[in-house]
Amino acid sequence: MFAGDTNEGYKIEEILDYFLSHKGNLGRISMTEGRDVLQLASHVVQYKDIELKNKGLELLYDCCFTLKDIELKELWNIYWLLNLTLFADSNARIEGTLDELYRFIFFKVRSCVAGKYERIEHTNSNLIIVTTDQFLGAGHAPTRRVMDYAYTIATTMKKEVMIVNDTGMHYAFYSWLEQERQPNYLADYENMQAIVYKGVRIPYMQICALMPDLKSINEMLRQIYQLQPELVYNIGGSSLLSDLCTIFTKTACFPCSTDIPITMSEYLLVGRALNKNDEKRLGRLESYQKVIETIVNYNFRAGKLEYKRSYFGILEDDFVIGIIGNRLDSDMSDEFILLMDKILMKQKAHFLIIGEVKDVERIKKGVSQSENLHFTGSPRQAALIMKLCDIYCNPRRNGGGRSSFEALVQGVPVITLKYGDVYYTCGEEFAVDTYDDFLERINRYVIDKEFLEMARKKAVERASVLSDLPGTQRKILEQIL
Repeated sequence: MFAGDTNEGYKIEEILDYFLSHKGNLGRISMTEGRDVLQLASHVVQYKDIELKNKGLELLYDCCFTLKDIELKELWNIYWLLNLTLFADSNARIEGTLDELYRFIFFKVRSCVAGKYERIEHTNSNLIIVTTDQFLGAGHAPTRRVMDYAYTIATTMKKEVMIVNDTGMHYAFYSWLEQERQPNYLADYENMQAIVYKGVRIPYMQICALMPDLKSINEMLRQIYQLQPELVYNIGGSSLLSDLCTIFTKTACFPCSTDIPITMSEYLLVGRALNKNDEKRLGRLESYQKVIETIVNYNFRAGKLEYKRSYFGILEDDFVIGIIGNRLDSDMSDEFILLMDKILMKQKAHFLIIGEVKDVERIKKGVSQSENLHFTGSPRQAALIMKLCDIYCNPRRNGGGRSSFEALVQGVPVITLKYGDVYYTCGEEFAVDTYDDFLERINRYVIDKEFLEMARKKAVERASVLSDLPGTQRKILEQIL
C-alpha cells in the first residue's frame, strides 16, 4: 500500500495526520481497511524519525479503541508492540497510557470467564502460585528472577510454591502488524510437571496456546481455583490470568522494572519510593488496588569465565569506562556519543562497549579518538567483563537495572542520570542531573583515586542491600498475608 499512496501524491505523514485528527473515521471503516491502517502505523513505528514513530504509535493506540471489529488477539499483539517499543526507546511517546489499554483488554477477557468462583477463605491454604509470561530457562534473566523468587518463598517463608507460565508473550503475529521483536517460547516446558532449582522441586504448569486464548485461560483459571492458593504472585506484570484470579483470591504483581506495574491485581509492588510523577498513574488505579513500596532484588551468579583487559586491546593501567546493554544501537543516542567524545577529549580513558552493536561505524564517526573505543560483541557471561572496568556509564534509557547491580556487586561505581531502572537500582549516590554533570563526575573519578576507592566501597554496600531477596520477600508477604 505504501508505494501506491506515494504514486497518488500522498505522504505517509499526511495519512497519519488525517486519522489522528479524524479519529471518529476509524470506527466507520471496514476491518480490511483498518488493517491497512494498522500496517501503515506499525511500519512507521520502525522508523528512526521519532516524530513519525510517535505518530505511528499513537495511531496504533487509537485503533485499539476505535476499530469496530478488531480481534482480541490483534489487540494483545498491538499492546505488546507498543509496550516493547516504548520501553526500548526512551523518546517514544503516546498521549494515552498502556495501563488504560491493558485495562480495556482485561475487561474484554473478564467478560468471557466461564464458571462461578467463590472467594477463598485462607484458613488452611499454604500455597503461593508464582506466575510469569515467559519461562525460557536459567540463562534468561526474567526466568531466573521467577525461579529465585519461588525458591526464596519456599525456603524462607516455608510456603508451598508452584510456578505457572501463562505464556502471555506467546502470541499470534499478523502480516499487517510489522514488528522487529518476536518473543521466545519454549515448547520443551509444555509437559513439564516440576522445575528443580537449587535442589528444590517446584511444581510447574504452562499454557500451550497462542495468547490470549480464552479456552486455555478458563481452563488454567479453573485449575488454579481448585488448588485454593493463598496468593497468586505475578512477576512481570500484564498477566491476564493472574489478574483474573483476583476474583477468588489475593493477587500481587511485581514488575521486572521500577515502574508501577501494569496490572489489575490487588497489590502493586513498586521497587522504589513513589514520587509526584506517579500521581496520575495512581489516580487511575481501581478502588481495590493497593501499592506497596519495596526494592527490586537481584542475585549475582559469578560464573567460571575469567576475562582479561588484553582480550579487548586494553592495557592494565588504562582507565576503562564500561557501557553494557542488549539494545546499544538505540541506547547510545547521538547525544550520548557526543558525551563520549567530550570525555575522551578531556581525559585519557577507554570505553569498553559490552554487547552487540550493529552499526559500529555510527558510533566511531561521532568520536574523534575512536581508537579508544573497544567493542566486545555478544560474549558469554557478559556481566563478568564489567569487572575489568573502573566505572559503569549508563546512557539515558529505561532498562539496565540488572547490569548496574552486576557492576555494583563487583565494586564498579555507576554513573547515571536520574532516570530509569539504573537510577532507582543504584540510588542518589550514583546519580547526576545532566550529561554535563556526568562529564564532571567522570573527570573526578579519573583524577581522584581516593574518591574512586570510596565509591567502590559504596557500590558493594548498595549491592548488599539489593541482594537481600529473603528479607525483601518476607516484608512483602507479611504485609499482604
